[in-house]
Amino acid sequence: MNKKIFVMILGLLFLSGCLTKGEVKNVLPAEVSTKESSNECCQKACDNYVDRCLNLVPNADHVMFEEGQKSCLTECADWANEKVECISVKNDCPSMTTECEL
Repeated sequence: MNKKIFVMILGLLFLSGCLTKGEVKNVLPAEVSTKESSNECCQKACDNYVDRCLNLVPNADHVMFEEGQKSCLTECADWANEKVECISVKNDCPSMTTECEL
């Protein structure tokens, strides 16, 4: 991976709150896009997913939102950081699906 791209990715992860100062010193280029998304970042992504996608489901209730959140958090643990960040910032469900490969 190009060193400039690696540094940019680290910077974006740090600024987004998905990577803390303590983690930066231990990150290798191969680890940036691994399945090691933090719980905080997954929480943010899944909150956005529930807000933007599950709210579109007719007659969705509190139980469905809770189950969707729980399922998303389980799946998120296996997502690359780039996907987590993408889902965290998209403003609509179709974008999450097409651009973030949800």
